[in-house]
Amino acid sequence: MCLYFYTVRSCVSDACACNLGGDCECVCAVIGAYALKCARSGVVIPWRSQELCPVQCETCDRYSPCISLCPPPNCDTYLDPPESRSCTREYCVDGCEPKPCKPGHVHRSAANFTCVPEAVCEEKPCIVIEGIAYREGERIDRPDMGDACQSCYCRDGQVECLGVPCTYSTMEPLTTYIEEQACEFTGWTEWINSANPADNVSNSY
Repeated sequence: MCLYFYTVRSCVSDACACNLGGDCECVCAVIGAYALKCARSGVVIPWRSQELCPVQCETCDRYSPCISLCPPPNCDTYLDPPESRSCTREYCVDGCEPKPCKPGHVHRSAANFTCVPEAVCEEKPCIVIEGIAYREGERIDRPDMGDACQSCYCRDGQVECLGVPCTYSTMEPLTTYIEEQACEFTGWTEWINSANPADNVSNSY
């Protein structure tokens, strides 16, 4: 077992010494690091569960304790480019990976996990945009084509966007004008007017 190479005592010691994040983050990080060492030693341990450091994968993906760093078989690697020949599967990481295709099928591309027959990979690309080849019917996700309300695909060598472009309503700012109050000056106020009230009584000292 992997415990032959890495003792439980050292794993517990590292988990207790961890001071990054919460307790759960520390425990998961340490166990993951030791499980990765075990996987690289040839012992793959599916240590995650719904109770211990769970990982939620997409609907069509599945969790694997050892995912190769090499891209999965797809049309880009089917033609055996130099980068696929030089890729080694010595190292792996745990996480979510797409479900494998049935025999005779591969993923359409490294980013599109739709399974297609291998014969499709030999077909001429539908269109090439900035060095990226798109095949017939493949979705094109580019910020300069379409918007969030549209989906663009390659059809007969052209980019075809489906859906209605997003509409944005512009509202004029509401401005409330308050009329400036003008001060009217009509003379002295009565309380400082020496003629009001009339003082007919002379003061004698």
